[in-house]
Amino acid sequence: MNRTRIASLVGAAALAVSVTAAVGLPAQAKDGGTESAHGTCSATSTWKLNATPQKDSIKVKAHISTDVAGEMWTYSVADNGTEVAAGDATTAKNGKVKVKTWIANVDGSDTIDLTATDSVTGETCTAQVVFDK
Repeated sequence: MNRTRIASLVGAAALAVSVTAAVGLPAQAKDGGTESAHGTCSATSTWKLNATPQKDSIKVKAHISTDVAGEMWTYSVADNGTEVAAGDATTAKNGKVKVKTWIANVDGSDTIDLTATDSVTGETCTAQVVFDK
């Protein structure tokens, strides 16, 4: 191999490593990945619950899909049995409710529970995810 070809290969390899590092690293969670679970509610709605590490906290996101716009849902989020967030949310035009909150990420396992009730139909959703990061 001549020197020009070797220099080109070394340059291409260095570029590939740089691009991989720049593009690949942000997609990886520093302290571990997202824990998620999904399921059905007491009638026709479905739920999804995610817990993602964020520095010293856990970002908790819940989605409830009802396919009915304008319904009021009352929800609560608990961490290891202690309520950490609660409120009301109305389904958007697409029939979905989104809940987002942050909780402290202390040592040990976090059992995160979501309970939500549709004030119009009485349907309930009960979700749980265990976060060990």
